[in-house]
Amino acid sequence: MRIELDGPAAPTLPEGALSARGWTVQADEAGRRTEFWYDTPGLALLRWGVALVRVDDDLWRLWVPAQAGAEARVVEEGGDAQGPPPMVRDVVRPLVRGWELQRVVTMEATTRRLLLQREEAAGPVSVAHEARRVLDGPGVGRSWGRYVVEGEDAGLCESVVDLLGDVAPASGTPVMRALGSAAQAPPDVVVRPLGKRPSGAATLQAAITGSVHELLFRLAGVPLDADPEDVHRARVATRRLRGILRAFRPCFASEAVVSLDDELAWLATRLGPTRDADVMLERLGDTRDLLGEDEGAAAEGVLELLREERRGHWGEAIEALRSPRCVALLDALVAMAAEPPLTARTDAPAHRIMAGHTRRHWRRLRRRARQAAKTLEEADLHRTRLAAKRVRYACETAALAEGEPAVRLATAVGGLQEVLGAHQDAVVLRDWLRRVARGHPVLALAASEMAGIEAARARDTAASWIEVWRRVERKRLRRWMRA
Repeated sequence: MRIELDGPAAPTLPEGALSARGWTVQADEAGRRTEFWYDTPGLALLRWGVALVRVDDDLWRLWVPAQAGAEARVVEEGGDAQGPPPMVRDVVRPLVRGWELQRVVTMEATTRRLLLQREEAAGPVSVAHEARRVLDGPGVGRSWGRYVVEGEDAGLCESVVDLLGDVAPASGTPVMRALGSAAQAPPDVVVRPLGKRPSGAATLQAAITGSVHELLFRLAGVPLDADPEDVHRARVATRRLRGILRAFRPCFASEAVVSLDDELAWLATRLGPTRDADVMLERLGDTRDLLGEDEGAAAEGVLELLREERRGHWGEAIEALRSPRCVALLDALVAMAAEPPLTARTDAPAHRIMAGHTRRHWRRLRRRARQAAKTLEEADLHRTRLAAKRVRYACETAALAEGEPAVRLATAVGGLQEVLGAHQDAVVLRDWLRRVARGHPVLALAASEMAGIEAARARDTAASWIEVWRRVERKRLRRWMRA
C-alpha cells in the first residue's frame, strides 16, 4: 500500500511518537537532489501524464503511464545537461512530435526516510518526508512538503498516518504543483465515452480517436523493444485506421483522407517486417521443439539468422519513426482525431451509417470466401483474410454504438481472420525457410525440415477454415445490419 499526503515544508517526522507506540525506528541520512524537469512549451508530456526529469547532472529518468493496454514504462539513462539522450527522445517523439524539449522548472528536493518495524508485523513500513523548493521557473521560491507511507499491511500504514497530524491527500504531483493548471490540461488526444444513441459522426470520431491514442502510446514503446506487443498493437492501430477510412470512405468530406491512407500504408510497411519476424520467431521456436536433438541444434542456427534479420528490420522501423514524414503523419492523425473531415450525412443516427457500410463490406467478404472455398488457392485465402479484416474493423467501429450484436459478429469474423492468418503465417514462413535452404548450405537440412512442417500446417489450415466460415455466415449474427 502506498499513501501520499500533503505535509509541511519543514522535514518533520514523529520519531518519538512512533517509538512510544512500539515501533523500532531506523532513520536514513537525508538525501538532497536537484530535479530539472523537461517538457515542450505547451507541456505536452505532462498533459499526457508523462514525466521527464534530469536528476542532478548525471541521470535522466522518464516515466510513461500505463495507457492503451501497455504497462507503465520507466527509462533511466545517463547523460549531461545538453539534452535528453537519444533513447528518451525516441520514446517521447510520438507524443510530442515536432516540438522541442526544454527545461520548464527546476526544483530542489530533500528527502528524509524512516524504516519502521514491529515484532508482530510481517513486514516493515516506510515513511518519508519529501520537501521541494522551486529554484527556477514558475513560482520560484515556493516550497511545500509531502509524506509518503508505504508497506504491505494497510492497517499499519493507516496507523502511521494517524501520527502525522493534520494531513490531507496529496494534491497533484510535485511538478504539477509547481506549474499549476497548465500541466493538468487535457492531452492532444482525449478518448471520451459515447452517449446514448450517438450520431454516425460521433461514432466515427470515437473510433478514430481511440485508434490514434493507441497508436501514439504503442509507438512510444517501439524504441525500447521490450514488449513485442508494442510493434504488434501499433501496426493493428495503423491498419484499423486505414480500415475505418476505407470502410466508411463516403462519410469523409476531404480528399485528404486519400493521402492519409497512403501514409498509414507507408507506416504499416515499416512496422510490418519487425512484427512478421516476431511471429516467425515464435512459430520457429515451437517447430524446433518438434525436432530431434541434432536437428534442434541445427535449427538454432536458422533462428539466429532470423533474429539477425529482425534486428535489421527493427532498426529500419526506428529510422522511420524518427523521420519528418512520420512526424507529419502523426500530426495529421491528431488533427483528424480532434476534427474529422466528415460529411453532413454522418449527422444521421449511427445505426443507419454503421449498418449500411458494414453490410457492403460483408457482401465482399462473402464473395471472397465462396471463391476461396471452391479453389483453396493461397491467393484466394489471402484475399479472404483481408476482406475479413475489413469487416472486423467495420464491426468494431459499429460496436461503439450498436453494442453487443456488432461485437458478436466482430468476434466471429475475428476467429475467421485468425485461422486464415495462421495459414498466411505458415505460407510466409515456409517460403522464407525455403529461401534459407537455398542460400545457406550449412542450414539447408534444418531449414528444409522446418519448411516441410510449415507446409503441412498451411495444408491443415487451408482445409479447416471452411468450418469456421460456416459459423460466421449464420444469419443471426447479421440481424443488426438490417436497414
